[in-house]
Amino acid sequence: MNSRIDILIDYSNRNVLLFRVIFLAALMIIPFFLQPNINGYGTHTQLGIHRCPLFTFFGIKCPTCGLTTSFSLIAKGELKQSIKIHPLGIPIYLCVIMVLLNSILALCKKDFVISYAQEILFTRSIFFALIVTWILKSVLAHLHYL
Repeated sequence: MNSRIDILIDYSNRNVLLFRVIFLAALMIIPFFLQPNINGYGTHTQLGIHRCPLFTFFGIKCPTCGLTTSFSLIAKGELKQSIKIHPLGIPIYLCVIMVLLNSILALCKKDFVISYAQEILFTRSIFFALIVTWILKSVLAHLHYL
């Protein structure tokens, strides 16, 4: 082990990893069965998830509004529409694929090391990109460019 925040996957961590694989696989499979909402957001309500509280109470779309719709459009091969609905839909979908494959590899190997420092950086990068995209979309919508 080196000084970074790396851990060797042991039996208890493998259970968490297995849960991650199942969760990410579901994120990849479920969009194939959803009908994208024509409004560009709200597709997640088909899963029984409530509407976005920020949008419901204040009329403001949250940073993740449209991601489920974007994923559903990606699953149907409508990539241009997916980008229009949420610019980060395709990059996040690809990231989910990469993390899923990495997690499957970790499950299959006996002594696989996962770098939590890299995962934290990865998660923060996605969060930052979501916030920046949200601000830009909000400003452009306010200026009537969207």
